[in-house]
Amino acid sequence: MPLPEPIITLLAHFQAAFTSPTWQKAVGLFVGTLLARGLRTVTIALRQMGLQETPQFSNYQHLLAPPVGRDVCAGMSSPCFSV
Repeated sequence: MPLPEPIITLLAHFQAAFTSPTWQKAVGLFVGTLLARGLRTVTIALRQMGLQETPQFSNYQHLLAPPVGRDVCAGMSSPCFSV
């Protein structure tokens, strides 16, 4: 599913913080979250994208885990805030 140009522009600021495979997962979760109704969990986002049977299902959960030993803001061109 192609994304609108304003969303691509917004997401591009974060792409440098991810490896290519992880970036593809992050975009998939983002789109699935936008499409989900009600509660927005990783599982529901994956279902919205038709990925509930993906063998690497748990890898999507790890995408949202806090990084250990690396700076998530490294290489980003825009400010990064810790929550």
